[in-house]
Amino acid sequence: MKTSELSPWSDEQSIRFLSTFESWANMAHLIQTTLKQDPRKYPHQIRAACAVVIMICRDKLWPERSDLMTIDDVVSLARRQLAQVKQQFSIKARINPELKQNPKFRRLLDSIDQEMRILESRVAEEPLDLPQEPPASWGQFWSD
Repeated sequence: MKTSELSPWSDEQSIRFLSTFESWANMAHLIQTTLKQDPRKYPHQIRAACAVVIMICRDKLWPERSDLMTIDDVVSLARRQLAQVKQQFSIKARINPELKQNPKFRRLLDSIDQEMRILESRVAEEPLDLPQEPPASWGQFWSD
C-alpha cells in the first residue's frame, strides 16, 4: 500500500466530508481573498495565507466549488504573491542595510525562499521533489 493511500483525505468518505464541510470552503475563500490583497500593504497576511496553502493544497483536499479557484490557480497566485512579499522585504533591506546583518531577518528571507520553492514544486510541469527541510522560520511545526 502506498503512503499516499494512507492520508486522511485519500478515501471517498473523507473527500465527501471535506467537500460538504462549509467551514472548509469558508477557509478556502478567506485564503483566496487574502491572496488577492496588495502585498505592499498586507505582506504578513499574504505570507500567512501562503503558509496555509503550503500545508493544505493537496489533491482531493482543496474544496471543489465553482466559486473557488482551482488548486493550481491558488498555488500559482500564492507563489506570485509570495514573490512580491519577498520583493517588499528586499526593498526594506536596501533602504536599511543594517537589516541584512540581522540573523532573524536573514532567516525570514531564507524561509520565504524555501516557501517559494515548495509552491513552485507544486505547479511545475514535472513534479519536483518537495524540500524535506522545513522552511527556516517554521521550526519544529513542520516535523511534529
